[in-house]
Amino acid sequence: LATTVTVNASGTLKGAGTVDVTSAAANAVDVFGTVSPGNSPGILTIDGNITFESGSQLRIERLGSATPGEDYGVLNVIGGVTFVSGSLLNLSQSYAPGVESWDIVTATGGVSGWENLSLLPKYVLELNGNTLTLSHIPEPASLSIVALAGLAAIGCRRRR
Repeated sequence: LATTVTVNASGTLKGAGTVDVTSAAANAVDVFGTVSPGNSPGILTIDGNITFESGSQLRIERLGSATPGEDYGVLNVIGGVTFVSGSLLNLSQSYAPGVESWDIVTATGGVSGWENLSLLPKYVLELNGNTLTLSHIPEPASLSIVALAGLAAIGCRRRR
């Protein structure tokens, strides 16, 4: 490849497997459209660097929480990831999460600009080394129910 691989604004890079851009002059994927790891879901590996430009989106599909690549999509990058201000994290799910976390991006060359990602309320992002983790924070009412159930369980144990 002589140039950077570009995902146009109306385009989508989707699937499982590896996109090798190490032979490209810039060793990079430049995203103006959508990157969606997996085929409902899966792991997409970029061998090179990837930049999410303003208006682009990383779409993560979640069917559960247990197994990366099977229950939720993962972007694995052998290189660096950059999120430019105005890039979006788009979540698609077919179940109701509780207090859960998903490692959605791993990058050997680090992740920068992750704090620029726009995301839905009740979700937070955290960078742990070279891994970007998405966590779901339930509504306070849900937390109250969990806390009350825990107190009830403790009360039942003490009465015995």
